[in-house]
Amino acid sequence: MRRWWAWAQWVVIPIAVLGMAETVVRSTVDRRPRWYGAAEQAVADVPVNALFVGSSRVEAAVYVPAFEEEASAMSRACVRALNLGRGYSTAAEHYLGLRNLFAAHPEHLSTTTVFVEMPLGPAGPSQWRGSWAHDEQPWMLVDLLRWHDLRAFGGSSGLALGEKIHLTVRFVLRGVMATFNRRERIREELLRRGIPWVLDVMPRRPLPEGNSPLATTRDLIGLETDIRRDPVSLRRARDLAIQVTGAWVGQDTPVHEWQESIERDLVEMVERQGGRVVFFKPPLSSVFTRLDRNPGRQKDLERFGEQAQKWGAAILTPHVELTDEDFPDLWHADHQLALRFSRELAHDWLRTLGTSALAGGATPSALDSARAAGRSTCPPP
Repeated sequence: MRRWWAWAQWVVIPIAVLGMAETVVRSTVDRRPRWYGAAEQAVADVPVNALFVGSSRVEAAVYVPAFEEEASAMSRACVRALNLGRGYSTAAEHYLGLRNLFAAHPEHLSTTTVFVEMPLGPAGPSQWRGSWAHDEQPWMLVDLLRWHDLRAFGGSSGLALGEKIHLTVRFVLRGVMATFNRRERIREELLRRGIPWVLDVMPRRPLPEGNSPLATTRDLIGLETDIRRDPVSLRRARDLAIQVTGAWVGQDTPVHEWQESIERDLVEMVERQGGRVVFFKPPLSSVFTRLDRNPGRQKDLERFGEQAQKWGAAILTPHVELTDEDFPDLWHADHQLALRFSRELAHDWLRTLGTSALAGGATPSALDSARAAGRSTCPPP
């Protein structure tokens, strides 16, 4: 018996430890999803009028409370929005996330406007045959996949075959091994916050009646931004911005093929659900805006504008006063710039789309007077 246990303990004890870890992860981390998973929880409870998708530039530049406040005051309606911008995300991931979101709760997204970040620099149209995930954080794709996506994902390029196999295995096992599928989040949070994070994710009592589920869920979508603000990270980011744009500034290869792109598919998918798509450019430092002075880039922007018009999608270009001091790392807007930009973006949105932006919204001629009144019927979160 003792001899048997001497061997069996090397199997029984690891299985027991893994089982305990799995139970803890399922009862904590999996109960508080992030990004599009958190968005699905929010949209299940309340209608959402605006969704913002794109990179970490969108994450930093759009401050949702300021956007909601401005749009609500102007339209005399209760405007709700979610910012789904995230660093290292791809057009394919945002398409899949929006598809799942619309499929889960179409009744709360029937008049939603999806704000899509315009391409930066010489970036051309995103293709399904290209990479579906960024090689810095490919695991972000796993929760967005569905079984019928696997064949097309397997035929895509950009990621190495081994990485695609790894992500496919994680997708297949995500309902069985939460610890395996959430290990990046667990490691990140433990390194950043330690034991206080463990206590924070433990199950809690239900929220008191009257609390806004959208406001409660919003913090989980944004993932506690991965934009680093410490001096070393800022210096590295600034150096990288100068290096990257220096390589881009001389590129003038024409950008075509928008008609066969993920961007086009996204517009068509949203419109089939009754929503609208608008493209916008978050505020940029002079290090990046110099790219637009390239004649080739200007022609690319003209072609994109013509294509967006054919799709029936508007392009919003809010004007805000800014300097490079508003971009600590030259990539991302600081909070004060985000406040100004978000308000102007709301203003341009309602001025451009008018009554089509919101069900029962004010007419364009009434928007300025509503803004001046400064009153909102939107209840506080």
